[in-house]
Amino acid sequence: MKLDPVRLSLATAIAFGVVWTVCTALVVTLPAMSNVAAGGMMHFMGPPNMLVTTTGFLVGLVWWSIAAGVTSGLLALIYNALGNKAAR
Repeated sequence: MKLDPVRLSLATAIAFGVVWTVCTALVVTLPAMSNVAAGGMMHFMGPPNMLVTTTGFLVGLVWWSIAAGVTSGLLALIYNALGNKAAR
């Protein structure tokens, strides 16, 4: 089975955009709980102070989506290349 790198990249970028938006909404609506959760995940001694701005949200949305899309496209290319060599 071959993966379509462009379709996988687009799907991954969209999925990351949705996750970024949901996480940002949680940080905005539940800041104290989000700070404690982030502090626990990153092993901080004290919780971080997260500040959500419109610019920060948009920049993060674009860059995380692009990074995820490029990474998944590369993954598909490598997967397809390995599949071709294994079939020979």
